[in-house]
Amino acid sequence: MSLSDRCCFPGCYESGNSHKILYSFPSPTCDLQRFRSWVYAIGGDILHLDNFYIQKYCRVCRYHFEEKYFCSYNGINNIAIPTLDMSENDGNVDHNYCQLKDDNYCPETVAVEYEIISDNMQISDLSNEAIEEVSESGIPYISNHFNNRLTKRQPQCLSSPIATGSEVDSGTTNISHISKDTRIINIQSQTEECNSINNDSKDEQIKSLRKQCSILKAKLKKQQQRISSYKEEIKKSKYLTKEKFDALTERVPELGRRLMWMQLHQPKKKNGHRFDTKEKLMCLAIKKYKPECFKFLKKTFLMPGNKTLKNFITKLQLPDSKPEEDEPNIDDIENEEVVSDTLVDRAASETEISYEMHKNVLGEFIQFNNSTNLADFTDFQHGLC
Repeated sequence: MSLSDRCCFPGCYESGNSHKILYSFPSPTCDLQRFRSWVYAIGGDILHLDNFYIQKYCRVCRYHFEEKYFCSYNGINNIAIPTLDMSENDGNVDHNYCQLKDDNYCPETVAVEYEIISDNMQISDLSNEAIEEVSESGIPYISNHFNNRLTKRQPQCLSSPIATGSEVDSGTTNISHISKDTRIINIQSQTEECNSINNDSKDEQIKSLRKQCSILKAKLKKQQQRISSYKEEIKKSKYLTKEKFDALTERVPELGRRLMWMQLHQPKKKNGHRFDTKEKLMCLAIKKYKPECFKFLKKTFLMPGNKTLKNFITKLQLPDSKPEEDEPNIDDIENEEVVSDTLVDRAASETEISYEMHKNVLGEFIQFNNSTNLADFTDFQHGLC
């Protein structure tokens, strides 16, 4: 029979049908004072057990409680303490701290009652060294009686000599003093250790949850920004199309129309804007013609940066050396031939752009017919700024 199926009171093995109703010990963490009172009242082998082990596995039968502690449905109240005797068959023992009362009682012996109560100790904390020191002080029968109290609570005639009252008093004071000095780990230290472990685990959980919350907040903010940008794009796509824009800007010059469309079409993007070749070429021509004008437009309007234009020039795969041929005359230029000088304002020497490159390489350029004269060229050149 396991401890949880029988009464742990020393000597209480048969008590009628009372073992059908067993009560567990109070919790040492919630009701420490009543837990100690139960342990001190029962005594025996449970004094050497761990507090949490006692509360989990040890039980006390209904026979050891007074009727005033009983409640309905075979329960007991929260102030119940086992104070009644052990089984009725064991009539030799008075369970009020083991006072012998039958004919076998030895008149030479003196029953000494020990009450070791401390807020921060257990009786199991007394070591064998303390009992040996007491026996060396001239009171050997006290240690024997104390060992009998801790084990079986059985009556025993002690054959040791009778001690005087002063010796008994000195023995009790020595035991109480030594027991306080030799205690190891009390119930409060165990509960504090458990609480500290629980607090550490809770702190780690709180830190991990806070970290997850911060990550989720950042993701939520990004998604909200993305939703707002999508809403703007959808709104623009409904009311602004390329056909409507071309219809409204029929009489606007091509460069102005392209600049206006670039401001409306290029939204704010996370990884930068996406300018096409025509837009980059237009901005490069403005920058080469008049850098102050490009700087002003860059601050006011949406324009590609210097790094974008430099990358655009490197991607054109321009020749390394300056062309040896002489600069051709404008009147001698044939039809379907590219004129790059009209856009970069004689920047061929700076950017090393050759005049023989075709339209599909440099982008859209102005093509002149045979009837184009120098006056039209200069008017277009001044109209860029």
